[in-house]
Amino acid sequence: MGNAEMLEMYKEEASEYLKELQSLVELEKDPKNQEVINKIFRASHTLKSMSAAMGFNKIAELTHDA
Repeated sequence: MGNAEMLEMYKEEASEYLKELQSLVELEKDPKNQEVINKIFRASHTLKSMSAAMGFNKIAELTHDA
């Protein structure tokens, strides 16, 4: 798989995880909702790992800090 294909796959998957992070709005309404907390954690962790693997260190650091 070439770099262009890997970048395209990264963008598609990252977009999906960013949409899942919109669940932060749900968390505002119900801060103790463990299902939403887990969903946000999984999306953040996966986005961090994907970004680090692609060498996008600033994105990886941002999601790690979040």
